[in-house]
Amino acid sequence: MRFMSFRADGVARFGLAIDSGVVDLTARAEGEFAGLKEAIAADALDRLAALARGTSADFRFDEVEDRKSTRLNSS
Repeated sequence: MRFMSFRADGVARFGLAIDSGVVDLTARAEGEFAGLKEAIAADALDRLAALARGTSADFRFDEVEDRKSTRLNSS
């Protein structure tokens, strides 16, 4: 899994990279986390990955900027 922090539409977000682009977890987490660092600190990545499972990308890779990613081994 590759989680990432990025900017889209001028807004800082975090999400999960999939083949077709990025699933926006900022929206799916409904404001629970300010960013990826907070989600990691809360040990919430498995739960966030489950929210992204089976969904389509919200953004194509060419629609996001300032990409910083973190690769994590899936359990």
